[in-house]
Amino acid sequence: MDCIDPCIPKKWKRFDLTYRHGGTLYRIAVENPKGVCRGVSQVSLDGIVLSGAGLVPLSDDGSEHRVQVVLG
Repeated sequence: MDCIDPCIPKKWKRFDLTYRHGGTLYRIAVENPKGVCRGVSQVSLDGIVLSGAGLVPLSDDGSEHRVQVVLG
């Protein structure tokens, strides 16, 4: 598992990044609807909400996965 805990300027509403773990791509979208600097309120992996304070299970399955992180 890997932890996602971004710290960004309050003015940023959103940013995207791509993370590679072995042969697997993780397309990560971080949304900041409340204009905060940090504080993860929700993380989802391939549309499924995860519990565990920003922990994302990583897999080297050669697929592409989508991670959505909401701050607030």
